[in-house]
Amino acid sequence: MPGLEVFHHTGNAPGGLASMFLIPSSETAIVALTNSFSLSDPTDFAGRLLLSAILGEAPPINFVGLSRLVQKNHLDSYSKLASKLEREKTTKPPSHPLVAYEGDYFNSLGNCFLRIKTQRNGLLMAVQDMEFTRYSLLPYDGDTFYWPANREQELCVERRAPWIWHGLHKIVFAVNHAGEVSELSWDFDPGAKPEVFKKSLDGPTKKRANL
Repeated sequence: MPGLEVFHHTGNAPGGLASMFLIPSSETAIVALTNSFSLSDPTDFAGRLLLSAILGEAPPINFVGLSRLVQKNHLDSYSKLASKLEREKTTKPPSHPLVAYEGDYFNSLGNCFLRIKTQRNGLLMAVQDMEFTRYSLLPYDGDTFYWPANREQELCVERRAPWIWHGLHKIVFAVNHAGEVSELSWDFDPGAKPEVFKKSLDGPTKKRANL
């Protein structure tokens, strides 16, 4: 409808999706919520369908067909991510014993740290040392460690959002001129440069960094 003002916002987090539409001229609001993270975006599709009914217009697209296409593309993308990670994995071992990678690594602002500990045949990384943001890291390529891409494990067991990006799954450690592990980089955002975290020389942090 030409000239009609509609505000639209969507959101997602591990465990839920949301979509909101506001039509100021008629004081109408559409809010769609789910208590799970599906293979498509039912809140947005349902919201758009309701919006078209309220405005008296035919649905602009076939939402059932689109939902099936989105589901297929999502699962295919995760399979491709998992294959890429495994294909590029090498047999080059870490340059140091696992205990050398242990420590707290801080970002440049000092308001976030990653705690690295040894476990079994790899490392455990905990963001802010919190229980629900932990990653089991395995050797990948020298001083690079990773965790395999598995949607069901990440979403249903570890309560993470299914972020399809290979850089998110890899932690790259760096060694200083003295041959000591001094920092790590994490390429968790495809729209930005990898974040560098410097290893603290003061030992384990007793409390979390302030967010």
